[in-house]
Amino acid sequence: MKVASQKQRFRKHISKRSQTRSANDSPIKEKPHYYDKKSCSLHLIQQQGELRDNIIEKLHSLDLAPFGMLTIRPARNLGLHLIRDLALAINIALENRYNPRYKKHWGSPHLTFYERDSNAKGTPIWHYNIHILFCKLPVVKELNQKKLTYPVEQAVKAILNKDRIPMNMLTSSNIHQSMIEYGIRHPFDPEGYGSYYKMLETIQQEHCLEWSLSDQEKCFDGFFGWRGLVSYVTKDIFTTDQMMDHIDPKTMKRLKMKLKSIDSSNTSRDLSFAIDI
Repeated sequence: MKVASQKQRFRKHISKRSQTRSANDSPIKEKPHYYDKKSCSLHLIQQQGELRDNIIEKLHSLDLAPFGMLTIRPARNLGLHLIRDLALAINIALENRYNPRYKKHWGSPHLTFYERDSNAKGTPIWHYNIHILFCKLPVVKELNQKKLTYPVEQAVKAILNKDRIPMNMLTSSNIHQSMIEYGIRHPFDPEGYGSYYKMLETIQQEHCLEWSLSDQEKCFDGFFGWRGLVSYVTKDIFTTDQMMDHIDPKTMKRLKMKLKSIDSSNTSRDLSFAIDI
């Protein structure tokens, strides 16, 4: 059984006393009148804060920190069923490219979230876009092995026109961004996985992929840096039902992340993706 660190226990203590139930956002949100103009109740904001803290603390415990968020807007409108198929195609493309031997580690650690598009009046409509929080590719196990796998070598050659990534660039966010985008736009072994890759045709245009890199100087809803990215992708999630619709269970399972129900009216509800695999 893993014992919580002193820092984790302290953050948990702070979150319980916080007005937002989060230990990772700005102290300005503790001011009494901060929520006067908010459109939802403090109870829902607290549920959202618990969810955000849950995700942030899980990433902390796995020693993972997203370096960027990739927003994916398909060239044609996709409902929830098809947008999930697209997310699966991205998962498979990245795994085939960066973990072709299917070792135990994950080729490209990431968390996927679905968001409804809105009309000109800001009202949610039926089709979706995707936000993916990407952690950096494993350097030791993938990018700096003594002998690179052919799919990785192919990507490095295409991006840098070199046989290997220079040592001083191995941790560069821009390099990892380029490697991930190459893995999505140029899936490895299209003949063997053509049926899975079919959905990738909907995002081949340049404008379909848009990156937002983590920046400690920027914040969203009181969360700075990569925590701000977590805050952004959960901006529409206040209840357990919304969590089930907006979070991709496959990526949660792959990172062995367990999320409890955040809806106090459904405290006994067992979420389908809260099981280690």
